[in-house]
Amino acid sequence: MIKKLLEFLFENSKIEPTMDPARVGVNFQNVEFTSGGRTLRGWLIEGEGPTLIMSHGWGANSQVFIPLIQHLAPAGYRILAFDASNHGRSQNYHPTTIRTFVEDIQSAINFMGDSPVLIGHSMGAASSLIAGNMEESVRAIVAIAPFCSTPEIIKNRMGTLVPDSLKKKVLEELERIAGVNLEEFSPCSFVCKRKLPILIVHGQIDETVPYEDALRIKRKCPDIEVEIIPDEDHMSVLVNKQALRRIEKFLEQITG
Repeated sequence: MIKKLLEFLFENSKIEPTMDPARVGVNFQNVEFTSGGRTLRGWLIEGEGPTLIMSHGWGANSQVFIPLIQHLAPAGYRILAFDASNHGRSQNYHPTTIRTFVEDIQSAINFMGDSPVLIGHSMGAASSLIAGNMEESVRAIVAIAPFCSTPEIIKNRMGTLVPDSLKKKVLEELERIAGVNLEEFSPCSFVCKRKLPILIVHGQIDETVPYEDALRIKRKCPDIEVEIIPDEDHMSVLVNKQALRRIEKFLEQITG
């Protein structure tokens, strides 16, 4: 029963990108690297500036970052946008968990071999907050629509589909699979482990991850900068001009 619930709730449909950065006039090359023996695929935009690593959310792929790539590439950033395990063009892998996402980001950091800024959306944002506070080479983080608590977001995903009596067992099984305590493996448990610049951008009408999660994370680490974007939801915030300008300004401040 628990296994079937996990397959139904958390085995995402693997959707490949339908466009690439060339569509918006940005030159790139396809690259591959490995994470825990898994082959990950992404787009590399070469530049003389600082390195940016972009990590998408659950069930998505690197295509969500094309508007941001289009906005930032002219400034000369060196950008890697990759598909996480079992997502996009990367290798199938089951089961995929937040720990898998974090491992993939750590592998991307090793692949790029620099002191990167991590930029993530949703699960990629939460995982970037964790990975960035684990990896000393990371210089800053931009988290777009991150959640605060891993168990809480999983319970929200289960919603009314799973009886309350089974939710605890599902979480216990996920912890067994991931090999971590999920409450400890949450953004709110990792922020402020290192002193590094962090910007959170969140849509005010986000129903997938409420913007109050951004404020909860900031309460854990008051130095974090938070930008709440009016009238934008979980996905539309990725193309909002105010959000793009705020990210650009933050990157200029921390990279000089």
